[in-house]
Order: sequence, then structure tokens, then C-alpha cells
Amino acid sequence: MEHEFQRIMVIVVHKGVDLDAFGSALGLSSVFGAKVFLPEPKNRNVAELVKGVEEYLTSEVDETVIFCDTDSVGNWKAEYIFDHHGTVFGANSSAVTLWLNQCGYLMRIPDNIRCLLLSGIYEDTGFLRYDSTKPLDLESVKLLRQLHSNLVGMDVHISPPLSEAHFSAIYKIIERQEQIGILGNTISLSYVYEKETNGEISSIVQLLQATQEIDAYVLLVGGKNRVLGICRARENVPLWDLLASLNPVGHRYAFIFRSRGNVEALFSTLPELIREEVLKYTLVSDITLSKVTLIEPLPVASALQFCRQYGLSVVCLRSDHTFFYITRQDLERLNRLGYGERDVLSFSEPFPCFKQDEDLSTAYPFLKRRMPLLVEKEDGFYIATTDDLIRQGVLQFYENPSEVLKVGEQVYNQIGPLLSKLTEKGVKVYLVGGAIRDYLLGKEPDDIDLSFEGDVEAVYNVLCSMGISCQLIPKTFSVKGVLNGTKLEFTRARKDYYEKPGILSEVATSDIIEDLERRDFTINAIALQLNPGVSMLDPFQGLSDLKRRTIKLIKRWSILEDPSRAFRAINYKNKLNFTLAPELEEELRNVNVKGRPAPRVLMEFRDLMRSSQVFQNIKDIVRFDLMRFFGESFLFDDILEQGLSLLEKRALQENMDVRTLSEYAMALIGLGFRNMDERKRFFKQLGSSNRFNKLAEELLQRLR
Repeated sequence: MEHEFQRIMVIVVHKGVDLDAFGSALGLSSVFGAKVFLPEPKNRNVAELVKGVEEYLTSEVDETVIFCDTDSVGNWKAEYIFDHHGTVFGANSSAVTLWLNQCGYLMRIPDNIRCLLLSGIYEDTGFLRYDSTKPLDLESVKLLRQLHSNLVGMDVHISPPLSEAHFSAIYKIIERQEQIGILGNTISLSYVYEKETNGEISSIVQLLQATQEIDAYVLLVGGKNRVLGICRARENVPLWDLLASLNPVGHRYAFIFRSRGNVEALFSTLPELIREEVLKYTLVSDITLSKVTLIEPLPVASALQFCRQYGLSVVCLRSDHTFFYITRQDLERLNRLGYGERDVLSFSEPFPCFKQDEDLSTAYPFLKRRMPLLVEKEDGFYIATTDDLIRQGVLQFYENPSEVLKVGEQVYNQIGPLLSKLTEKGVKVYLVGGAIRDYLLGKEPDDIDLSFEGDVEAVYNVLCSMGISCQLIPKTFSVKGVLNGTKLEFTRARKDYYEKPGILSEVATSDIIEDLERRDFTINAIALQLNPGVSMLDPFQGLSDLKRRTIKLIKRWSILEDPSRAFRAINYKNKLNFTLAPELEEELRNVNVKGRPAPRVLMEFRDLMRSSQVFQNIKDIVRFDLMRFFGESFLFDDILEQGLSLLEKRALQENMDVRTLSEYAMALIGLGFRNMDERKRFFKQLGSSNRFNKLAEELLQRLR
């Protein structure tokens, strides 16, 4: 056979390679003119079959590598990556078979290799018996059988004699089974480690598929509890297909899902992985709902009184055939901030109403945005709040996208032993705030911000016991420390109360959801649970906004509560090169500020002036008229705009240090106050009226 690829390449497959990977690698090698490298230990079955295909094998790797299995990626340098697994194939060899046929290569492959491809498909589908078998598997088998005249002895490839390892693994599976509940359904689940199969994974998979006492089983690899595969014996437990629908990184047989700690922690995450599929078979009316009365729009204070009178946690409104809701907690905060006479509709969120015969999978995307479930029945409207749905096991916010799991791995590499100790003390730890955001953006954060649920003294004691220099700060429920040069800050999950706009809030302990809800922007309201399992918590779709590079408020009115968030939005916009959501831009232009600016506003303003994006920050401050926070006479005219350009050129020419540049920038923007009393007060608030007046006069001289 003449090869169309001139360079000699090597295909590397994983340790304990099975027939599926072996056949796929050989099929590709015959096309590329490549050699196959099989790391030790080999699967017993494959070790026997190697004798007939030695011409395709190599004992060393010193050429360009094509990977045939993603488990090998970490060990070799690859110019190309060929993954023999496919997301729509029950058997992985089917993907290679159909690809080879499409390219016109299948007929040119030797009989013995086509036999191995067929064996790989049979191996993964139990001779096409398993529910994971797909139509494309059948098509692949048909193609191979048409080209292969002698199928005698095929069963020897895929049904080797049972060994002691088989029996030992099955006994362990039966001993370890436990029950998990999902929306009223009970599933028997068990597990086995790859190392306990003695390399006989393929045949043990077939045995487990036929083990009717257990509904589903998990294959685990290594000490990190990474899932190698999830299958089920009972037909109505479609774990295999459900996990495939999550689009895991890598191949569909070795799902890239990591759970640190003990195996029980892994089990606790499984219901979240399969819940969404179960919801397709659950009607919204199957959930426990409460009768609700829809009211017409009214003032905030009246809505709050309505909540208190009837003991409600949510007010539901109807206006022009559209439904809105607002929580009692938000009403309390708005009323405390002095907005009791404002129309509650201006602070409320629109939400859909579902019919009683719709399934929960339709409502689930809305429920995950922390919206209540509103259902219209024949006798009226019914509701279940977010907390109701969490208590019923219908709703959760944990997910496992691959990029988040990679972040978990990075954090464990830095503070893994510390997290293990905290797990032993019953402390749940979450990576939060700027740290998780920076990791997801591919940056290494300077500090690691961690939120936790548990006892703050337990955190402090664990850090001390590990010899980590740390400080306990009872007022903020936090512990600060340094580990291997990395700054750590553990802060108890908390909720806050603002008595007046912009002042420091009063805090109280809470759960992680309330902790995220109190934050400013969705991109800062993502948490990564680090123990006992790695899962993302994203109740406000911050990850989507991060991917869209958009800054969005969690609450539309949160700038009213803390005006410093207006300046923080500008900071994030220019520091991260993001865009502002339209509703955030509207809030920046419309938010009313009365009285003197709060200390937090001044702090955020100074940060903008000390930033490397100071010139763009000033342009945005002017564009959104944020200097109205400091006075009413501000006007940034053409002369000051010219001054900004001159300052930018001067800073570049003189290589001006950050402090000097920030002082000139603040002096320049202070010149925008036409009222001299407001200008003087502004410079005084910044710390030195005389210093800034001198700088302002210098700038005026240059502009003249």
C-alpha cells in the first residue's frame, strides 16, 4: 500500500489498551504508514493478539506522535491529536471505521486489522446488546462484515476465560453498592477502581453490564477518583447517554470528571449530572406547589407590608399580561435604602408562567436563574420558590464544565493538602471572586480568595496546625495567611445589609448562595466548590457572561445600594477589556446620588486613577457623567479633553510613574468643576487640596 503521508509517525495508546483502542490505532497506522506504541502493562487479550500485527508496532517513540487516546496526552509531544473515540458512537471503533470508509481507506486495510476493529465494536456494545449501542455502530458492523469473510474465532477476541481478577472485581462492586435518590427514583450504584481490574477492564465491563443486582456502576482511575466510565445494567437508568450529552472534554468512554476526596463525595455529585434528563419525565405539576395570588403593581413599602402580613417570601405581580416577581429580602433592602414609595415594578424581574402539563426540563433554564416556578392550573396560579425547589431536590446550581474542573486541578496543586485537612473538619471551601474569574480567563491570580461554610476557628486552627502563618479577623469572619508564597484569604459565607447607600454593610453568616447574591456583577458571583468534590456554582450565569466578556449587574438596583459599583464597573470594563451590558449602562447614567460621596466611592475612584488604563477610565467617567457623585457643576469641555491628550503624550514621553500620573489625572479631572467650592471640596476629599490646586494650575498654564 502506498501511503499519502510521507513522514513516519507514531500512534500512542493508553496503558492497558483494550481491543477498541488497539483496533483503532492499527486502522490508522495502516493508512498513515505509522507505528503503534503500546505502553505497559498491556491488556491480556491484546498481549496475545500483538503477535499477528508486529509489523505495525514499535518499542520506542522518537518520531512525530499522533495520539490515539487522550489518556496519553500528558506523556508525549504531539503534532496531531487523533482521538479514536466519538460522542455519537456506542463503540469508539465505529468512529474510526466510518472515517476510514468515508476516506476510501477501509477496503485497503488488511483483514486482521478489520477484524480487530469489528472486535472493538463488539467489545464495547456486548455484541450489540447494550442500550449504549447506536445506529452508527450497526452501520460500522455491517461495513466490516461485508469486507470480512471469515469471522470464526471472533469470540476469542472479546470473551477471554474468566480470571480471579474478574471475580474479585465483581465481589467488590456488589459489596460497595449504595442507594441514591433522584426526584423520588432510587438507583443502586456501585464502583470499582481500574487498578482492581488487573487490566481486564473490557471483559469486566461486559460482566458488569449483565449484573442485574446493581442499576449502574462507575469505573474510577487513579487516586483522584477520575471517572473512567459510567454504565448501567437497568435499561431505564441511562447514565451513559446522559453523561455523553454533557459534552465532556476528551472521549466519551473516559469522561473527564474529577472528584477529590473519598468515593462518597463522587456519589454526591452524580444526581446533579443526571438530574436534567430526569426532569424530562417530570411534569411541573408533580412538584409541590402553593396557591398564589397575583397582585397589581404597587409601591415597594406596600409590597413589603403585604409580604409581612401574609408571611410571604415572594411577591408576584401581573401587568399587561406579563408576570413579575420580587423577593421579600429585596423589598426589605429597598425600603431600608429609602425607596419605599417607588413603584415595585421598576425593581421586579419578569418571569414566565408554565402550564401544568409541561415538563420540568422546559422550566429548568429559568429556574437555574433563581426564578420561582409559576404554574397555571385549571383552578388558578401556583408557585414554588427557589428555596422550595432546592428542598424538594428539583433544583441545584452545581455543574461540571471542563474549564472549571481544570481550575480545580490548578488550585489543588497549590493548596491540596490544606483542603484535605479542612474536609476532615467539615469545612466546605469555595474558590470565589476575582480568583476564580482570573483562573477562568487564563490568568494566575495574585491572591486566592476562598469562601467557606463552617467554623472560622476551625479554619484558623487547621492553618496553624500546618505551620501556615495566618491571622484571624473575627469582625469579618475571615482568616488570612500565606502558603508557599501564595496569599490566601478565607472568608465565611455571609450576607450583608446596607443601612445607607455606599457605607460599609453589616454582615451575618449565610450559605454560599446568599454570599454570591450579595456581590456586584455576575462575573464575580461564580464559585468553585473545592471539597469534598469539585463543582461549579453559578446561579447568575456568570460563566456565560465571562465567555461573552460582558459585565452585568446581579440586581438591577445594586448601584443604588452601593454607588461605588458604578466606578468598579468602569474598572472591570477597561482592566479586562470587557463590555458593559446595556442595562448596566442605563443604570450608570440614571442612578441618583445625593449628599457627599461615601468613602467606598472615593476608594474606587482612586483605584481608577491609579490604573494603567487611567485615560480610558477618565473617558468613561465623563461619558457616564459619574463626576456628578462629587458635585453638580462638572463639565469636561474641549479644552480639558485636549489636556487629557497632552497628559497622555507627556506620560509616555517622560515614562511617568503611577503615583505622579494619577495625581495629574485627578487634578485634570478636578478642573471640570466650574464651581470653585465644589472643586476645592473635591481636592480636599482626595487628601491634599493645596497639592492638587498646584498641579491643576500647572496644567492650566500648559493648556493656555
